[in-house]
Amino acid sequence: MTQPEETIEEQPKAGLLDKLKIHKFKILGGILGVLVFAGAVFGAYKFGQKQIPVGLQPTPTPLPSEVSTEEGDETADWEIYRDPDLKYEFRYPPDPLEPSRSEGDTSFVVGYPIKEEYRNDPFIAKSADKTFWITLGYISQAQLNVMGVTYCGAYPNNTSRCESIKIGGVNSTIDWGREEPDAQTEASVWIRHPNSGVVTFSLQPVVPESKEVFYQMLSTFKFLEESDETQIRKVLDGYIPAHSLVKVFELEGLKILGNFAKVTAVPKDVVTDKAMVILEKSGGEWSVIWGPGTAIGKTDPVLEKIPEGLLE
Repeated sequence: MTQPEETIEEQPKAGLLDKLKIHKFKILGGILGVLVFAGAVFGAYKFGQKQIPVGLQPTPTPLPSEVSTEEGDETADWEIYRDPDLKYEFRYPPDPLEPSRSEGDTSFVVGYPIKEEYRNDPFIAKSADKTFWITLGYISQAQLNVMGVTYCGAYPNNTSRCESIKIGGVNSTIDWGREEPDAQTEASVWIRHPNSGVVTFSLQPVVPESKEVFYQMLSTFKFLEESDETQIRKVLDGYIPAHSLVKVFELEGLKILGNFAKVTAVPKDVVTDKAMVILEKSGGEWSVIWGPGTAIGKTDPVLEKIPEGLLE
């Protein structure tokens, strides 16, 4: 008996449109995946930005020598100390504490509570652990000549103790001292005077609060400039009365040429001739080289260094 043959029906082949539909879904799926990935990356970036507040980003701290005393600086309302002889001034905080002084002591010393809350203590001026003190001084050139070298002069590269700083336009060094057991650390700074000697400040003890005030005071220090005319007048106010009978006089015809000056002193209290005076400026100071009390002949070597135009 013959078996019937099985008939296999052929599946219709996918047409072009069907193939396009399949590829279309694949392409759309790929594009959607890219967009989702890009969105995730962008979201992570924005989230990361929110985790870094702008206000907490580190900013550089200015060096003490760069501290400005321009408008807005709190030292603008501080008291002013001015030395009329050495020609400098600086500012210091108001309401200082008064130190214990021996009779006749007129030195400049100011003290302040380390914390303002300590000011109400009636014995604060005698409480070493609650106050700090700043003392002003001056060392003459004659004293410097017999003194030994300072620590920072010998070891200027020890930056843990010696700090280079410009004060009043003068390169200076703060010696922050050395910490010792059961002793308060004392800092000091020497500021070279344009004429001679050094102006000094000392600070004790050295704590963050006292260092801040110390820096602020030093930032206000400056030397005061006098005109040559004012300096010459002061020199002759002492020189003329000491070398003549004239005590009251006027100056006329002041002429300055380089480091030399010529002026005529006109007496006002006694009847005598006018006196021509020639001065020389050396080391920032004027001094008389020709005038009353000097004995200079026409061949004196002093005359050779006087500019010819000065005597015309």
